[in-house]
Amino acid sequence: MSLKYDVFLGGSCGSSSWREDAIAHLERLGLTFFNPQRNFWKEDMVKLERYAKENSRVLLFVVDYRQRSLVTLIEIVYLAALHAPLVVVLPDEYRLAGSQCENTERLQTMQFVRRVLQYERIPTCVSLSEAMGLIESILFKTRSLQNVISKPEWLLVLLKYCILTVGRICSLPVNLILFIAIHALLDGAGRMHLEYLLRYRYPSFILACRIVKYITLLVCLLRFPLLFLLLFCSSFALLYAVLPALKKLFAFKTNAFAPSKSTSMYDIYLGGTDMRSLNEAILRSRLKNAGFSFAFSHECAIPVRFETLCSSSCTFYAFSCTDHFIREFIELAYAMGIGAFVVANFETVSETPKEWVPDGSAQLDSAIRSYKRAIFYLKDMGSSANARFFENDLNAAVDCLLVHFDSGDGYWKSGYSKLPNGDISQFCNLYRCMCNCGHQQSDMNYFTMSVPNVLRIMICSVVGSERKFAHPIASNSYYSIYAEITF
Repeated sequence: MSLKYDVFLGGSCGSSSWREDAIAHLERLGLTFFNPQRNFWKEDMVKLERYAKENSRVLLFVVDYRQRSLVTLIEIVYLAALHAPLVVVLPDEYRLAGSQCENTERLQTMQFVRRVLQYERIPTCVSLSEAMGLIESILFKTRSLQNVISKPEWLLVLLKYCILTVGRICSLPVNLILFIAIHALLDGAGRMHLEYLLRYRYPSFILACRIVKYITLLVCLLRFPLLFLLLFCSSFALLYAVLPALKKLFAFKTNAFAPSKSTSMYDIYLGGTDMRSLNEAILRSRLKNAGFSFAFSHECAIPVRFETLCSSSCTFYAFSCTDHFIREFIELAYAMGIGAFVVANFETVSETPKEWVPDGSAQLDSAIRSYKRAIFYLKDMGSSANARFFENDLNAAVDCLLVHFDSGDGYWKSGYSKLPNGDISQFCNLYRCMCNCGHQQSDMNYFTMSVPNVLRIMICSVVGSERKFAHPIASNSYYSIYAEITF
């Protein structure tokens, strides 16, 4: 399939200047790109950007902590749910911009975004230079040999790619031991916190580990060439022969996984910022009378909110323009991406909401523009998803949700979109393997953290699994990125 662009430069706009550095790097390599940043944003830019994303090999998204970045985060989680070829640069959460009253909200939002990226196995980078190096290794495989030889820049990329590949293959046994130990000792939140500390707080430690690793391999190559050759061949066979064979075996023998407890699922997940006491009471009454199970987002603890959202076949959101909305908008975008039926009601901005940002008109104007722009992007995403949007009509939105269930459409995707509670990071790869094998999941379970289960998860994570999706962006995912310890 011929694509028009190599890289889509998505991410924070405003006063951020990261695109200048990225463009200079891409031009030096002779790569094509699409820059969506314009001096004046218009509504028709949404469709233009969608076309560019569908025709790009890699979608680069950079989150700038000095910007609000609401639309950027919405696009990231939506495209991640579609398994688009994403590379994401995330900042340190504690350096995010915004008013003082937004800090807690934004930190929780970034935790949700990180959980989504971890679950969907989307590569995240600390800096733009790290992301550009990853993009080089991805697009290097699409270059012809003549193109690589004729350009000194691509020769350097080839040399770096060969060195890193040999290093990763030879260090595979140590990586697998660390992988099993970390997954056995830490839960999902603990692993995310460990990754955050190592990558953002102590990056020099990772650099030192890499230096020691490559020095050790170099000494082994010079002093013990036969041992180095044996290590390389055994690791190569393990990575490209043993693990793929085990992945296929476990994919077809899914009954080998022993469940520990039954899973709790919901028909409807309700979120948003317009859940006032009166609205919530009305919703509870109508849903209980209809006989549906449901969960409100504010009643779910932050660590389990992601699992609750994924385990619901339908989602309902009500937004008020006078409240904070960052995390709820992100959840709505992800729900559309995973295929859940979505109903949302937006309150239009009719006057200046003084309650929104109490400390400055400039921030207030930025928040209003972010709110309006986010609605445009969500509506564009909803045009290709199973979503219904309303404005200033909460009753009509609830009626639409109930009619959807009464017609029997509320359960047609339950076998696809419902996922179990518990540690989703343990379950995601197994679930995809089972779905690829044609198993219908009507009542799923999550698994204990035993060493055999860790091995099964590790096999699926390292080898990857085939994914076939109808969305044109997802169909361009011609590469897979192995889950590996970065040491």
